Order: sequence, then structure tokens, then C-alpha cells
Amino acid sequence: LGALGLLVEVLFKQGQLEEVEPLVLRYREAARRESRTRDPETGGLVHVELDSLYYSARLHEAHGRPLEAAEDVRALLALLRENPRDVRDMLSSVESTLSLVFSNLKILSDPALRDKE
Repeated sequence: LGALGLLVEVLFKQGQLEEVEPLVLRYREAARRESRTRDPETGGLVHVELDSLYYSARLHEAHGRPLEAAEDVRALLALLRENPRDVRDMLSSVESTLSLVFSNLKILSDPALRDKE
């Protein structure tokens, strides 16, 4: 999934939404599949799920679907709350994803969408 994530980032930076959309969907599905197979004792895949939610939110936002983007961000935050040990174990990856979220998603500055829960 690492190479796919890098490709998604490059395509987002180039503004190639048509090309990035199927890759985001593929990344999201692969992350879900892998998260179902992870060992709850060892964890370690939360960062992949976080990345997939970030990519999904970014894609929704780029297509003018702020409510869907907000849902992805809420799911991302819930994942962080539900997996404190994984967050601690993968702190640098989690910090990297959160940095991208706060840098690239305009949804976080819209109080009407941000405060809905």
C-alpha cells in the first residue's frame, strides 16, 4: 500500500482527480481488508486506515462533497480515539497523516461542517 499511497499523493499534487479517484477507492478497500486481518495484540495498521480516510476526505472535498469529507474526518478521529496503543506505537506515521489532514483539507476551517456531530 505504500507505493499506492505515494502515487495517490503525487496525483493529488498534480490535480489529476480523474486518475486519482479509482486509486483512492482501491487504497480504501485494501486498508479495510488489511485492518480486518490485523492482530489486535500487535496492531500496527491504524496508520494505513488513517491514510485511506484522509485520501477519501481529500477526494470528497475536491469533488465538492464537504459533508462526505467531514464524515471521513470524523471517522479518522474516531479511529484515533479507539486505538490509543496503535497511535502511540506508530506515532511518526500518525503525525505525518495528521499533518497532511490539517494542511490540505479546507473542511476543517468550515465551522458549520466542523461542529456537526
